[in-house]
Amino acid sequence: MVAFDAKTLGVRAAFEWHMGGVAGLAVTEDGERLFSSGRDGCVKVWPIRDLMTCA
Repeated sequence: MVAFDAKTLGVRAAFEWHMGGVAGLAVTEDGERLFSSGRDGCVKVWPIRDLMTCA
């Protein structure tokens, strides 16, 4: 799964950690962390600052 930039439609981040598809995403209220739940039964915490530097 990938996240796209809303203005340019360029890829901003790739979610390659899950062994299956991503089932859900949630952002913390402060906007610092993104949680992804995968169909593999795992939840991953992503520091948003790090994701935005991957593009």
